[in-house]
Amino acid sequence: MRTALILPIAGMLTLTSAFAQQEPRPRMPLRTGVRWVYRGKVEWTVGTEVKSAPVRWTTEVVATFKGRGSLVAVIRDFPRRLAWWSPAEPHHYDIVLSTGQHLYDYRAEELGTDDRSAAIAVATRIARGAVQMPDPSEHLFMEFPLVVGKRWGGDTDRDDGMYCWAVVGMKSKPIRVPGVRSGHRYAVYSMVYRTNPDHALIDFAPSVGITGYIYGHHGTVASAEVTLVALHVPDTSADRFHAETKMGSSLTAPLARLMTITSSG
Repeated sequence: MRTALILPIAGMLTLTSAFAQQEPRPRMPLRTGVRWVYRGKVEWTVGTEVKSAPVRWTTEVVATFKGRGSLVAVIRDFPRRLAWWSPAEPHHYDIVLSTGQHLYDYRAEELGTDDRSAAIAVATRIARGAVQMPDPSEHLFMEFPLVVGKRWGGDTDRDDGMYCWAVVGMKSKPIRVPGVRSGHRYAVYSMVYRTNPDHALIDFAPSVGITGYIYGHHGTVASAEVTLVALHVPDTSADRFHAETKMGSSLTAPLARLMTITSSG
């Protein structure tokens, strides 16, 4: 079955404007084949029973595409998917857009698809500027440079600092994980998003990626806490972006070329 998803044009205009202004300089190693391996614990609720289990979680960049002033990555099992996760769930896909200064995180199902091949197909159309994207302000995951006290995404005018991302700390330290350069100190930033019903905390090191993730719900038990234990980055000399082509048509293509997303269900 084919479904159509019509998305707001206003959001696309804002996003394409941002992409056109800068070249992509990913603060994460967004290359096809990069994998982050995490270990930790998850809790979930079935009926009235709270269950828990250790978890080994692998996040992988399965495809990347270059657009004009942007990099589009399809990521399997992004750490944020651990919120409300249980072991019975299948893989999930996110489409992450990097403009250098910003990272936008879109769940694949928000773009009309929920499997790997369809997510890759949508990503190619995004790179060509052939997709109308949802409002980017609601999907802004990170805004660089990271500075303690900085806020973005959500309601940044609140006095209590809730309902937006906020950088709450920074430590300079080595990251003793296989695959991460030893003998080097990294700036590791701690970010939090707090709401009345839940909270999420992320540790992030530029050039490495997410090094820790915590989620907790304040009502029905649902929680996750994982830490990076390995990073696998393909040899850059052999690196080939999946179907990578410099997309001649940019994300600033005329509105007449914007298409309705279609996907196979």
